[in-house]
Amino acid sequence: MPFLLTSLPPPPPCQPTKTSSNLPSFSISAFSTKPVSINSGHNNGFPCLSHVRTSKTTADMDEAEEEGAVFTKLRQKMDSRGVKIDSCTPGLYDLLVCPKCNGGQSMQRSLSFHVGQNWSYAMWRCFDTRCGWAGQVVTNSRKPFPGGNLHGQINSNSPSTRESLRLEVLGEELVDYFAGRMISKETLQRNKVMQVSGQKKIIAFTYRQNGLLVGCKYRTIEKKFWQDRGTEKMLYGLDDITEADEIIIVEGEIDKLSIEEAGYYNCASVPGGAPQTVSIKELPSVDKDVSFQYLWNCKDYLDKASRIILATDGDIPGQALAEELSRRLGRERCWQVNWPEKDELSSFKDANEVLKNLGAAALRDAINGAKPYESHDFTSNLLRYCFISLPILHDRTETEYVSKMLTKVKRFAQHHACLVWFVAHSRQLHNWIRGPPNMYDISGSAHFINKWDNGILIHRNRDPEAGPLDTVQVCVRKVRNKVIGTIGDAFLFYNRITSEYMNIDAASQKR
Repeated sequence: MPFLLTSLPPPPPCQPTKTSSNLPSFSISAFSTKPVSINSGHNNGFPCLSHVRTSKTTADMDEAEEEGAVFTKLRQKMDSRGVKIDSCTPGLYDLLVCPKCNGGQSMQRSLSFHVGQNWSYAMWRCFDTRCGWAGQVVTNSRKPFPGGNLHGQINSNSPSTRESLRLEVLGEELVDYFAGRMISKETLQRNKVMQVSGQKKIIAFTYRQNGLLVGCKYRTIEKKFWQDRGTEKMLYGLDDITEADEIIIVEGEIDKLSIEEAGYYNCASVPGGAPQTVSIKELPSVDKDVSFQYLWNCKDYLDKASRIILATDGDIPGQALAEELSRRLGRERCWQVNWPEKDELSSFKDANEVLKNLGAAALRDAINGAKPYESHDFTSNLLRYCFISLPILHDRTETEYVSKMLTKVKRFAQHHACLVWFVAHSRQLHNWIRGPPNMYDISGSAHFINKWDNGILIHRNRDPEAGPLDTVQVCVRKVRNKVIGTIGDAFLFYNRITSEYMNIDAASQKR
């Protein structure tokens, strides 16, 4: 019995949380070896914030002295790299002028600079696409640098905020970019898609839970990705599947937005893309399943769903992701989307490609047409990929059909990095001279030898005058890549009792 997903109404907008006057307040104390003026010529336009304590204990003074020494050391290291940090505030992200590219052609503050609490480390990256300068500096502090990925950013223990991440509303340039991908401004606003302040080409997909900002994933128009480091891994769009009985899982944030344009809000995206291959090992324990930790972190949300539709990309990594997800979520409740055909040789890759090229209705039909999930089997995939069936022959000659079929099978093997063997009989040989046939004697078409990389013939002697009848001749007649072998013949003995092939010399010793 087929199931159809119903279009769910958008969830109500999150109400702003009220702040209580009883909540404790926190302040960040920044210390320097000398007073820093807000109007200092080295402040890059960002004033240094300091909070004065009303009373100082001996411990406070010791800590301030130690912190001042660490600051001096960090400043010296950064001065040697051309970066002035007098105006920076620990725990926040500052946008400075990159000393390597001086802001590029646009003369913007393209250097995203972050200083850890207590001046214990600094990390930076220039987001000018022609520069990309990145680095990190660690001081010998009692609070060591958390380690890491230069593409990421440090997530402090305090909750992320729009201000701490320096986010702003999407500008017209990025709104137009999404419009070109058929994503409306309303969808962007509902999902709170933003951009990095002062960076018109850096998209910020905000990850939220219960309406609160818990992380951020960044993307440039050129498809470079990075994420807040230290952020708990979770699905993008988590609040949209809180009470959903049916869930759609896609492979990217833009695909999530695309599914929403088709009318479905019960959709979430994996945060980190797809694996290249399916693991052949047993599933690891939850604490060691690092690559799929986001599933376990969202387990309570996923356990409520009776049906999960896997709408991952149609390429090999996308298929591998679907398989890995089904292993963890339970194949019995997983369904899979097959994207519409683009032409005779390929299909659309993902939800956004379908939306852009065929429209929201076609994307909706693809989701509604999801089938119960089946584990990926190369044989069934190969047959499905080639449309291998008899009716295809009625408008074509056998030669045309074989040529097209072989092209598609070869492309399938290249895409899946697998070896495909064709076993074929020779055509009827009216003038047989009792020797092995050649590759052009394969029934159907000369394309069998022209299009394939290797050709091997197996011939058993049937002429008593030519030699033993149990001798099998293996004829290697084509080797495109000379690294794997050469053209030549090998003679084997076939043991009819054990059904074994063996070397002639070994066979003669056994006789």
